[in-house]
Formats: sequence, C-alpha cells, structure tokens
Amino acid sequence: MIKKTIALLLGSMLAMQLHAQSILTIDSAVAIALRYHPQIVLAEQNIQQQRVIKNGSFSLENPNVWIESPTTDFFTLGVSQTIASPFSYIQQSKVGKQNILLAEKNLTVSKADVVRQTRKAYLNLQFAEIKVSQLKSQDSIFNNLNSATLKRYNAGDADLLEKTSAEAQSKEIHNNYLSSKTELQNALLQFQIVSGISSGNIMVSPIEKNSTTLSSLNIGDTSSNNKSPVLQWYSQNILVNKQSLNLERSKLFPGVTLGYLNQGAPNSDVTHRLQLGVSVPLWFWTYHSQIKSANLKYQMSTSEYSIASLQFNSEQQQAIADFKKSSQSLNYYETSGLSEADTIIYAATKSFNAGQISYIVYMQSLKQAFEIKLNYYDALKQYNESIIQVNYLNGQ
Repeated sequence: MIKKTIALLLGSMLAMQLHAQSILTIDSAVAIALRYHPQIVLAEQNIQQQRVIKNGSFSLENPNVWIESPTTDFFTLGVSQTIASPFSYIQQSKVGKQNILLAEKNLTVSKADVVRQTRKAYLNLQFAEIKVSQLKSQDSIFNNLNSATLKRYNAGDADLLEKTSAEAQSKEIHNNYLSSKTELQNALLQFQIVSGISSGNIMVSPIEKNSTTLSSLNIGDTSSNNKSPVLQWYSQNILVNKQSLNLERSKLFPGVTLGYLNQGAPNSDVTHRLQLGVSVPLWFWTYHSQIKSANLKYQMSTSEYSIASLQFNSEQQQAIADFKKSSQSLNYYETSGLSEADTIIYAATKSFNAGQISYIVYMQSLKQAFEIKLNYYDALKQYNESIIQVNYLNGQ
C-alpha cells in the first residue's frame, strides 16, 4: 500500500496536469499587454499631444481690430498685428521637438515597465500552479497515510501518538493545499489585471529555468546606464529644460508690430496708412525672473538625473546580488538537493517497510523531502525573477 502510494506521488511530481486548452506563452502575454495596457495607451496619447503642440509652435498673438472716428464725421477700420522675435519661434519649435522625444522616451519606459510586470505576473502564476500541483499530491499521500494509520490504530497496531501525529500532518498539508489554491486565484487575478487578458481559463506553460546565459545579462557592465529607459528619460528631460531656457532668453529680442488704418477723410488723396513698430522688452525684471526660473529648472533636471543614476546603480547592485544569491541556491537544488530528496523518500520507505524506523519518523522524512522539492521551485522562481529585474534595468 505504502509503496504504491509513494509511486503515485513520484509520478505526480514528474508531470503537470494539463487541461485540453491552448497554452498562453510568455511572449504572447507580453505582446497582448503591450497592445492593450492603459499605461501604454496613455504614453502613446502623450506623444500625439506633443506633436499637436509642436504644430502650433508659430503661434501669433491675436490681432487688434478697432473702429475709430478721427473727426467724428465718419468711422474707419484699423488692424494691427504683433509678431514676436523670429528667434522665439525657432526656439519654440525646438522645444516642441524635444518634448516629442521626451514623450517617446516615456513610452519606452512604460513598455519596459509593462514587460517587467507581465513577466513577473506570468512567473507568479506559473509558480502558483506548480505549488498547487505539488501540494495536491502531498495532500493525497498524507491523507492515505492518515487513513492507514487510523486503521492500524483501530486494530491495535498503532498507538495514540502515531494516530495523532498522522492526523496532524495530514491536516497541515491539507490546509497548505487549500491556501495554495487561494494563492493561485490571486495570482491569476493579478496576471489578468497586468496583461489585460480577461479570460478566466488561462493556461500558462510549466515553470522552467530561464535559459538566459550569464554573459548575456551584462552583469556589472557600466554601459548598461546608457541602456536604461529610465535614465534615458531623465537625460532627455535635461535637453528639454535646456531648450526651454534658450526659449526664455530669446524673448529678450524685440518683436515687430504691423498695422493698417485709414484715418483720412473720404475725399482725401491718402486713403491707406500703414503702421510699423518695434515691441521693446523694457520690463526687464519680468524676463529676468522667467530666465532665472528656467535656468533653475534646468539645473534641477541635472540634479534629478544624478539622483536617478544613483538609484539605478543601487537597484543594479541589488539585482546582481539577488541573481548571484538565487543562482547559488538553485545550483544547490539542481546538483544535490533534489537527488537528496528522492534518496530520503526511497530510504525512508525502505527502512519503514523493514521495520527499522517508526511511523512518525517515516512521515517526518517524507515531509522533509516534499519541502525540499517545494523549496526548489521557490528558488527557481526567485532565479527567474532576478533575471527579469536585470533585463529590465538593462533595457531588455
């Protein structure tokens, strides 16, 4: 009975229970998220807005139109138009171009963030599914062992300690199994929120070790700063504020006023009169304040880049440390942990059948082996998650 039970357990741990439906790959999930995620839609709308603003760079002030009566005998129509310095319009156009580039950098940041969120949510769902599968098998095994112990107790072949211990172990495993099902539902909900996939019957591929090589991660590569979407945004923000400063400075140049007014009498030989003037920026304190404000904003943007760079380096070092830690942990399970767990199951079963260990020791040994297998999948999850973070920081 026990040998058959163990055989069923080992078989269930080697295969996933797949339903008759198509599997959603991680690449498909990312593609869907990049197409429908609100964060991406908003970033694309921002680009469109900046392009519209750029088209209005040559923005003239509203013309002045009036009616005068020079001699109170008749009325005449006049109109004037003030045109700012041509340098201002040129700088305004350049500001528009830089803002478009900034919006495009923001889209890149949004895409990188959505990709990271989707990959992590997909990974969490993979782990939740394998955990449910593993605990379901354990729950079945310990339930059978508990039933067998109860029969032995009723027959007088087991004492109260064995009966109580088997019952406690079975209830604990069953409770863990029920908790894992709740975690699976939550992981599924989080994945649906991130990916935008509303279908309730999502089937993901089994969790596997990420095939990314160590060299491809560019661990410790200083050039990764230039690849970071976030740092690229802050770098572009500096250019925007620098161009805005040039725009404020260009407003110190005088503008031109053109006008037309016919003030002559109806029988006058001069029927058309033109006006030509220059708008002089005399209120220098206003322009000085605006230039000073723009210069401070430019300096602030450089400080923001420095702060973001420090934060990036800190996150990169943490990601590298997490990768090395999880890689070492996963290597232990792959090289010895999993094989030791199988050995524990085999040796414990053999010893118990030979009457060399007690029923309690047998169940504790099985529980230890099962925990090692679950810890392996947890280490695998952390390893894949660390790669997701490193790739995000590297702009991949």
